Amino acid sequence: MWTAWKGAVIGELVGQTPETLMPIPHASWAHCYDFAYENNYGARYRGLTDSTISTVRDLASPPCSLVDFGAGTGRLAIPLAAAGYAVTAVEPCQEMVEFLRSKATAAGVQVESRVQRMQDFDGQGQFDVALCVFTTVLYLLDEASMNQGLTRLAQSLKRAGRLLIDIPRRDVFQSRSNCLGRDVLDRKVTVTPAGDDLYTYDENTRCLMDGRWQDCKDTFSIRFWPTATILSVLQQNGVECEGPIAAGLQGTGADYYTGRKTG
Repeated sequence: MWTAWKGAVIGELVGQTPETLMPIPHASWAHCYDFAYENNYGARYRGLTDSTISTVRDLASPPCSLVDFGAGTGRLAIPLAAAGYAVTAVEPCQEMVEFLRSKATAAGVQVESRVQRMQDFDGQGQFDVALCVFTTVLYLLDEASMNQGLTRLAQSLKRAGRLLIDIPRRDVFQSRSNCLGRDVLDRKVTVTPAGDDLYTYDENTRCLMDGRWQDCKDTFSIRFWPTATILSVLQQNGVECEGPIAAGLQGTGADYYTGRKTG
């Protein structure tokens, strides 16, 4: 009986990637994700949002179709929808998407949302613009996932469609505990090398929300990808990139590139 049970378990695990075996990042603290980042980085966080939206406008003016990979709680998707873009938000964390949907409703804008990984998204040439920013690529944990994710991203673009992507530098994979809003936020992030360019990310945060402290804890894997690797896969899939660009996007620990679908 033990042998049969063991065989069944192994059978279920065969073919699964590290991503499918790990908890979904941010699921346990989606309720305080916005609060933590807004109080951790303050005006820098808001400035990054404004600069990203401005860069998107320079790539393609509304109205046009846009897909936001790793959309989170809608930091970009919602204001872009309000600006006239037809936005599809793709985010693998159900809890984050639920907050995105409630925020979109409160803002009176329409955002199509998909609880989906980038590598599972089937866009098939539907979009004028694709976003893959705020370190989305570091959640692609192995070469198969990275190749499939970037392939699906490229396939989602129309011919001559535009891309904005950021690629985290090595120095972003380090622990940090500094924050601006110390009276309402106690945040500690520990990043530990796990070998083969993989890292373990541990979030241990307390937020003073609605008059009481709430604990936000999370552990998941992330991976460093060389810039040349990411750009090469995009090029193989018909997306030519330029950069890194500045446009107010410095100081984020990542380099930003724009791309155009040529194939």
